[in-house]
Amino acid sequence: MIRNLRARMTALLLALAALWSLAGCAKTVGSYRVLKTFGEESFRIGYRLDDQVANYIDAALRALAADGTVRKLAVEWMGTDETLIEADTEALKNLGTIPKRTLIVGVNDSSFPLSYADGRHFDGFDIALARAVCEKLGWNVRFQAVAPSDVYIQLTSGNVDCVWGGMTLEDVNLTESGKEKPLKEQLALSAAYLKSEIVLVSRADSRISSAFRLRGQSVMLDSGEQYIAALQSDSGLVRRCGAIERVNGGAQQCFTALQSGECAAIVTDSVALAYYNK
Repeated sequence: MIRNLRARMTALLLALAALWSLAGCAKTVGSYRVLKTFGEESFRIGYRLDDQVANYIDAALRALAADGTVRKLAVEWMGTDETLIEADTEALKNLGTIPKRTLIVGVNDSSFPLSYADGRHFDGFDIALARAVCEKLGWNVRFQAVAPSDVYIQLTSGNVDCVWGGMTLEDVNLTESGKEKPLKEQLALSAAYLKSEIVLVSRADSRISSAFRLRGQSVMLDSGEQYIAALQSDSGLVRRCGAIERVNGGAQQCFTALQSGECAAIVTDSVALAYYNK
């Protein structure tokens, strides 16, 4: 009997510890509450293999980091500068003569606030940064919407010169002859210029104070594969939630729905969260 009592007490303590963990992981960030952090994602620029355009863009980014432009744009769009671009005042001098050209940039048009489409107009931190890079190099720039799943085809066909704008890229796989290969083995990827965390977020003024309180509640997330994979990584959370809705409107649609009460929580990233807490 004593042994059974001890076993029941141990089980009860473990259950209470689990509940405490779920409740304790939440933190308030401005008007929102982060219920869970799934993991980190890194944003990169993708190029064709051995394409020298990568060297020019990298040099311009370093020069823009040195003159304060990168920080200025980051604060403007995200309220803080979490960029990882190394500053180098001499970067452009090492390029020699820069040939004139128009750079065609493939962008994810629903990765707010990094890159998004407002009608026919593209905007966002990555868009502004790409414009600054091309101005620094004396280039013209043109943007074209590209789905992350079409990155390889768009680049290798020459439809775009680089893919840049809310792209993580290293997590994307290319299906070739029935086999999947990591995209990072087929293209040249830049170093990460920005890192973010994938997070589960509720409103700070709601009763959803922990992930445990989402039992039977609706959750909305972007249709991006990284958000879907993040949510599916916690099978217990998926079972507790009520309706789970994938949307194509990105962070904008998710935050609008969260504010209106259309859903109890959203899966988004800390970059978008920073924007909405500026």
